[in-house]
Amino acid sequence: MRSRRALLVLLAAVVVALGAVSAAQRDERDTSTTGPAVTTTTAPASAPPGTQVRGELPADRVVRARPGDFVVLRVRSDAPDVARIPELGVQAAVGPGIAGELGFQALEPGRYPVVLQLSGRRVGSVEVRPAAS
Repeated sequence: MRSRRALLVLLAAVVVALGAVSAAQRDERDTSTTGPAVTTTTAPASAPPGTQVRGELPADRVVRARPGDFVVLRVRSDAPDVARIPELGVQAAVGPGIAGELGFQALEPGRYPVVLQLSGRRVGSVEVRPAAS
């Protein structure tokens, strides 16, 4: 019990530190340059049917979506870590018994790798395909 509590405290400290670093880096960036157009929000409770895409990594490997879809990923890891999609600026704590959830609206076509920050391991990717004509 004690080791689990210590592990959770360590994981919380890592998440807080990463959040502080991320916020500091965001403040330093020039706001006139932007990356892929996405919003990093939690899943809206009132999302219209058919617009939410769910996936689980690493099991699914590749989660496919279309521009405008709201993507919700549950990421699992056997060790404490932080799941990230660097190009989209979303992240969540993961670890034993803790499935992190990443949610964002996909607006730009592309392939976005999902990585575990501390281990450097790629656990899957999100592929946003152009809308069908």
